[in-house]
Amino acid sequence: MHHQLTPISGIFLSTVLGILLDRYFCLTPFIYLAGCVVAGGLGLWGIADGRRDKQRKDRQIRCLVLKFSMFLFVGCAFAVWHYLDWWYEPANSFRSRLLHPVPVIAMVELEREVRVAPQQPWHPLRRGQQNRTITAEVTIRALRQFSEDEFQWLEVSGNGTLVASLAQTEEITRKWLALPAGCCLRVQGTASPMRNADNPGGWDSAMYHWGQRRGFVLTVSDDLQAVSVTGYANRWFSQMRDSIRQIARVNLKRGLSERQFRLASAVLLGDRHHLHSEELEQFARGGIIHLVAISGLHVGVLGLGLLFPLRFFSRHHLLWYAVTLLLIWFYAVIVDLRPPVTRAAILISISIMGRICFREFHSVYCLYLAGIIILISNPSTLFDVGTQLSFIAVATLFLIQSRISPDTSPVKKLLFRRKSFGFRACVGILQIFKATIVATIAVVLVALPLTSANFHLVSVVGVLLNALLVIPVSIAIFSGFLLVLAGNLPLLYYLPAMFAETSFGLIWELNDRHGFDGIGTHWLSGPTTQWCVLFYFLLSLSFGVLPFACHYQKMFRWCLGVWVLGSLLLFPQRIGFRSTVRDFRVVFINVEHGTSVLLEVPGAGVWLYDAGSLTDFRIAGRVIADTLWRRGHSRLNGVFLSHADLDHFNAVPYLLPRFQPQRLLVSKRMKHQMFPFQPEKKTGAAIRYLAETLKEHQIKIETLTAPDRLQLGILNVDVLAPQKGYKYSSDNDASLVLRIKNSDSRVLLPGDIEKEGIEVLIDNHPVKQCDIVMVPHHGSVHSEPEWFSQWSRPRFAVVSTGHKMLPDPVVASYLEAVSRRHGKLLLTSQTGMIEFGLGPQGLEPVAQ
Repeated sequence: MHHQLTPISGIFLSTVLGILLDRYFCLTPFIYLAGCVVAGGLGLWGIADGRRDKQRKDRQIRCLVLKFSMFLFVGCAFAVWHYLDWWYEPANSFRSRLLHPVPVIAMVELEREVRVAPQQPWHPLRRGQQNRTITAEVTIRALRQFSEDEFQWLEVSGNGTLVASLAQTEEITRKWLALPAGCCLRVQGTASPMRNADNPGGWDSAMYHWGQRRGFVLTVSDDLQAVSVTGYANRWFSQMRDSIRQIARVNLKRGLSERQFRLASAVLLGDRHHLHSEELEQFARGGIIHLVAISGLHVGVLGLGLLFPLRFFSRHHLLWYAVTLLLIWFYAVIVDLRPPVTRAAILISISIMGRICFREFHSVYCLYLAGIIILISNPSTLFDVGTQLSFIAVATLFLIQSRISPDTSPVKKLLFRRKSFGFRACVGILQIFKATIVATIAVVLVALPLTSANFHLVSVVGVLLNALLVIPVSIAIFSGFLLVLAGNLPLLYYLPAMFAETSFGLIWELNDRHGFDGIGTHWLSGPTTQWCVLFYFLLSLSFGVLPFACHYQKMFRWCLGVWVLGSLLLFPQRIGFRSTVRDFRVVFINVEHGTSVLLEVPGAGVWLYDAGSLTDFRIAGRVIADTLWRRGHSRLNGVFLSHADLDHFNAVPYLLPRFQPQRLLVSKRMKHQMFPFQPEKKTGAAIRYLAETLKEHQIKIETLTAPDRLQLGILNVDVLAPQKGYKYSSDNDASLVLRIKNSDSRVLLPGDIEKEGIEVLIDNHPVKQCDIVMVPHHGSVHSEPEWFSQWSRPRFAVVSTGHKMLPDPVVASYLEAVSRRHGKLLLTSQTGMIEFGLGPQGLEPVAQ
């Protein structure tokens, strides 16, 4: 692909650089305005100087000055635009005042229809039964506060999310769903700021939602008195859009079964909240998660379906082009002009206008134009992974278009038309299948660094699934559109309903049967963001997407190959091999109310002590996995489990297929609970599920009891409890207590040990001071804080908990103990992840 540095390409690159400059350097807008003034002055000088008759060399200099001034002006202008979008907030912004959760009474306005998330199916690792929840995007208008001896309404501004749990009847649900966009509500609840990532590398909810200018969550109770309607604002466009979407859902539900309707609603309308998290994860493992995300694929299928009749009826092509453009943009607006949809709609529009005007369609320039338009509408989409993948995929398809397109020479086309219809149909299907496989492989390979860095998954089986599903998906999408348009018309209703039911059913069937936990799925840490940036920069230079140094493309390709091969050889742990650890680290991962301690041991690899939380097991597993991936670990060497409580082990089944630990070490009591001697003896559903998962993944299970000792690389691990032969009255007291030591430091991990277990522990082991002590049972008063702190003598006491405050006796006991050694009491709920590394005085906290 060869092209020159034209104004459109220069403007796009200047746009990107301006946005990046403001995001990462945070300069004041006055500097950007000064840059615009300088660029304007240079441009005026170049124009005025161009009227004189100059030599050729002077004309070249003037041309360079004009180009530079234009690029500088565009870059500074977009830096200002990004500043206004990302950094600027009005003086009455509610988000800037909200520092912690507070009870509020507020006036809010619905921006769009209310969404009801389905109730999560029962799972043995999920504590309790979760109710359905409603979510709504709202704009806050006023806040009630006490001022000057009376309650007053304070005018505020900002966008956020309203969340409520639904434990009431269906009638209450229908009342929520009947609230239209523009409905003004008086709500009483708790306002919370969007949460930043508690662990480095974790999902940053605040940054993600601020990209959509949402800065708070307003949680209301399931009480009719907490929400009341006060009026209606004029949001006719949003109301019209929501009404059309609701009509579309009704038409889909009328023609499809329940399961097919949920998938069709997600595919066609973007209603992913109709699918359970387990189902979404299954689509992701199969490499076809893009099917349930509104993307350019949907617009492409719609456009091809609408333009197909022109092959036979080309007489009124101008009218048909106009109808096609109208329907495509109508659909794009209905699904909220998402960046991938907008990009596809722009490309199709340019292609159609080019046909009408008999102009050539230049793929790269059109892609640049689409990028500029999307960044004008929302500069923050530059950092959205979905948008990045969308543009990378389309650019890859443009690059390989000549390789996947069949030979269209006139002679071959004439000879092919003389064949029978059946032969032509078979050849056409084979060509589609071949082109799909080639295109899928190319897109997967080019997007692999970005997908592995963000989703940490490579689905080999996804290549085959995408090829098998190309025809069913196209039929499903187009027949779904026809079903939405046909409604309940007797003559037009049944045929698209039948095709849609069959096609969506086939998608479910293939996704259910492809065996995603086998050889087709590979989990890995993936490259860093900096590595991905350099990779795509070299790739763009190598194939002419960036129009610089086009004569040196071969050299850039060699550089790209050396960069990739060298990275694979130097950092094999990032592509799925086990890590080689150089420095001893102890990391307390913030999993809210639960425990997960990461041990990085030189000579022994990566270990976990417990992995669980009382939050949803998938959330806890994702938090732990993100921490491991961010630190460059793709595999675990082993896991210690202290005892059989959910908040200590429920994330293990989530981690097993992703990190493939070689060993699992538990107490004898816990192993007997997982694999009882008497089959008829009943155990908990959660522990049975853990045992079945361990069996399925063929994990080696070992038992530990005091006074066992392990050698892990440079560390000695002493098992202090449970005591051999002693019968404990509870699982907490029988927790697996480990003392990890080397020549410079000691770490004590006591699980949830309580009074009985502590008494046995103190009676059998003398007092020995420790550098780091994990406070037992998440800082509970039942774990004898005074005894345990005096016996362990910690320098740093760490509490893994979801509570912001601890009971006073616990705080007083451990503060007294750590103050003797000039240490600290640390809570994961307050500081997030806590990491310790070896320093001059032993283990010291590492600044994040």
